[in-house]
Amino acid sequence: LVLVTFATDMQELAVDLVQNVFVSVSKLMTLTQLGEWNQATQSAATVATDVNVIAINTGFKKSDIDGESIQSGDYKIIFAATGITVDVRADNVECVFDGVDLDIISVDSDPADARHILHCRAL
Repeated sequence: LVLVTFATDMQELAVDLVQNVFVSVSKLMTLTQLGEWNQATQSAATVATDVNVIAINTGFKKSDIDGESIQSGDYKIIFAATGITVDVRADNVECVFDGVDLDIISVDSDPADARHILHCRAL
């Protein structure tokens, strides 16, 4: 019960930080979960779903940029996981952050599932 309460508190804190504390640097991000393709019928089996969230691009530290897996100009985007209705994965979600189309390289979350951390690269 204590861990569940802690996780809920962390989720609420993440939402508050992104939406209220860091409001001057927060940007709109649209996540589009792609519809599944039915190979047999050559049509979409499910419809794409859009979700708008408020997110922050913290960028990567210079020491993290290796020129290969993390490149100069890559985005490190953080947003609250609470209320997200899409399954955020690199292989089935398109991302537009502050008007820029991005390719999702990887997705991480914290132990309390309070926030998602995306590693993205401009298309």
